[in-house]
Amino acid sequence: MTRSSNSFLLPSRKKIISGQTGFEQKLFKQWVEDLPIGNVGLTARLLYDRLHEMNRLEFPPVERFRALEMIMEPLQFVLGSLSKDLIREPLPLSKRNVLIAELVTKLDVLIIQAYKTVLDQFHHDSIAGMVLHKGCRAEALHRVLYFFGRALLTAYQLYQSPPRHIWQEIHGIYHYAVESKLHDKLLDNEEQGDVRKSTATDLYKQILLLSLAGPYRLQPGEIGKVYHALLRWVSKVRLINLAHAGPDDGLFLVDISADIAPKYRAMLGDEIIKIGWVLDTSGLAAELLKEHEELTAKSGGKEAIRPLNHPLAVGGDLLAQLMMCWGVGPQRADDRVAVGGHVTLTCGIDTLYTLFGGEDLPELSQSNYRVGSLTGDK
Repeated sequence: MTRSSNSFLLPSRKKIISGQTGFEQKLFKQWVEDLPIGNVGLTARLLYDRLHEMNRLEFPPVERFRALEMIMEPLQFVLGSLSKDLIREPLPLSKRNVLIAELVTKLDVLIIQAYKTVLDQFHHDSIAGMVLHKGCRAEALHRVLYFFGRALLTAYQLYQSPPRHIWQEIHGIYHYAVESKLHDKLLDNEEQGDVRKSTATDLYKQILLLSLAGPYRLQPGEIGKVYHALLRWVSKVRLINLAHAGPDDGLFLVDISADIAPKYRAMLGDEIIKIGWVLDTSGLAAELLKEHEELTAKSGGKEAIRPLNHPLAVGGDLLAQLMMCWGVGPQRADDRVAVGGHVTLTCGIDTLYTLFGGEDLPELSQSNYRVGSLTGDK
């Protein structure tokens, strides 16, 4: 794999030279405060330039992490504003909006690279350093998965293919979190909605379920509702190590060695997954049904149109569609398997009449058949 083929790989870093702007906490804080936040386009370009520079300079990981945390608020504001404008535009996007979409993607890639750099520096630090900065590492992992989720959400809302290698990166970063025993650490969410805290496992399940929700069959606004609602539901979903899963555990398999989204078990055929996860969504049925009942009750028995940021924004029709996508809908009474038997092909009104219990009709001789008999002519 060449470096240029995977935009999420880390660029080479060099030492800060004399006279180059540093990233000391006081100076960087002042730079962030001076950002022209009212001008979203200009702020986006300034953040892009600064992140691009940061990712190519060598300075301590703690200092890098603090600098990144300072720009989280303006960066999220910019990404949110640009993304909202994009999904309101008709498709295909104009040339201007294509450039905006590319800028949003590049900002997502740069911030992912930035937090991955923090992880890379801590990983190559001493054992004592890794232990002392366990909290920073957990937060950096959380941030990386969050921005991977954002990048996928943007692609789905614009009906574009996800960036190349994004699934390989997502699976890899979560595997690293599990190996480092940081996947279950509860942290504040980057977006403060109705769920305040989540783990790296929660974010990983959110990403997996979003890809399985049939995003290209949904409206951009619906995709956003599902994305935000998923953090309410992921606790009901089990992620099972493939090596410890039984044949009846879960409908979906995750191949962490491949650059692909999770798949239905039934669609794998002869494909063998050596290392990965089983995603068990069976626990979602009761949760989604409960939410549907609450939604209906709050609207007087009729589904109400709710604002996008409302905790119960997902309507009943969309909930039903999601249940089918995630395999928690009604079950077939009979298995869809080949069954042996005989089929009788019956043609003609007289034969059908006899088949259903009528008396045998006298056969018409060929000589007595006349076209005029059909019209009443003699």
